[in-house]
Formats: sequence, C-alpha cells, structure tokens
Amino acid sequence: MPMAKYRPLSLQELQGMEDEFVMYLVTNGITVDQWLSTKEKDKDIAQGIIDSFSEVVWEGILSKNIYIDLYEPQTIYAYHCTDQQLHLVGMTTRDRSYDFTTSQSIRRAQNDPPEDLETFAVSKAYSIRREEEIYALIRRGGQISQGQLYRSLKGITIKNN
Repeated sequence: MPMAKYRPLSLQELQGMEDEFVMYLVTNGITVDQWLSTKEKDKDIAQGIIDSFSEVVWEGILSKNIYIDLYEPQTIYAYHCTDQQLHLVGMTTRDRSYDFTTSQSIRRAQNDPPEDLETFAVSKAYSIRREEEIYALIRRGGQISQGQLYRSLKGITIKNN
C-alpha cells in the first residue's frame, strides 16, 4: 500500500462525514455488511479503507481556492491559496508583550498597535505540489478559514504601503 500523503481523519471528523463515507464505500463496491464485518475482523484493512477515504477528502479540500490563517506569538499569517500562487499577508511585532495566539492580544493590537508593528504582503508560485504546500501550512497549525482575516490584513497592508 502506498504511503499516505495526508493524515487519516479523526473519529470526530469521520462522524461528521458519515454520509460521504457511506457513499465512498458504495462507490467502491463495499456494502454496509461487508464494512461492519471488516471493521470487526480485519482492523488493518478497515484502517486502510479509512486512510483511502481520508486521502480523497483531503484532496477535495486542498484542491479548492482556500484561505488559511496561521497565528504565532508575534506574527499573524493569512494565506489565500489560488490555483497558481500562494498569496500571503500578515503582520508582525518584536514586542513580546503581544501574543497573537490569543484573541485578547489581537484586540489589544487593534486598539493600541505596538510601535514596531509591520505589515507585509507577498505572492509566490508553489515550490512543491500545490496540495502538499497547503497541507504543510495546515500541519504547522494553519486553520482553513473563510478569508476574513486575509481580506482585513490585505486592506491594512495596502493602506500602509
């Protein structure tokens, strides 16, 4: 079996995709009875089926034009992942009294920006396969979003440049 590119979905994620998983089983010629029997008798094969389903789900998610938000203590990154390019806007400070991983610090920065607050924007072509690069951002702690942070920071970087 080839090595998986993405992590298997968690039990909670699978439970949220029960209908899609049933359709995946049916599409692959696996009946409910066969699945229940396999789950009970051959856990390795059952895990392989879950891993394959997870790959399909991840590929579907990562193939879309998505936004990813990534928070680090002194830097916020907001990515827009389009077909050909990865667009990044963000803000950073060296002031250690700010911790952008907390909503309190973000509100504080909005109301009382640190003196050294810098905004930045850059776009680049993907350096590896698009889906792999996006997945690497998620593995670093990035969260798929609706793009509100990206649009807000883009407005700030345009205004400041």
